[in-house]
Amino acid sequence: MNYLASELYNLIEKRMPDILVDEAVNRLCIHLYYAGRYWVAFEKSAFNLCSVYGKAIINPMKILTAPFPIVMASIDGDSIASAMRNLQCRERSVKELVYEIGGTANDSTYHQWHKRKVSSIMAYYGQGQQ
Repeated sequence: MNYLASELYNLIEKRMPDILVDEAVNRLCIHLYYAGRYWVAFEKSAFNLCSVYGKAIINPMKILTAPFPIVMASIDGDSIASAMRNLQCRERSVKELVYEIGGTANDSTYHQWHKRKVSSIMAYYGQGQQ
């Protein structure tokens, strides 16, 4: 397993329940987690990241420890400074960054976005069960 895959696997395996709890109440932040040369965001943070950085890579996924499909967005570590230049960093550590975004939260827009992003993964899993 390469370093990137190992970092992401460890993050998902060890932190996903806590991340999902944080994301359930997240309104106007982008929580980024270190995964090798990429920083990754999940759920509402992924939505918020995509709102401010159109080049984020989006990956819907189904993992065993989550009761629903998860959307992850990633950004190359070399791009993080320019992508977040207009946002205030609220927390910074070696493995986690939290940025505040301006504006107002729109749960309806987030839910529509999430539904579109996970439809492909749900179709894949649905076909595998037939």
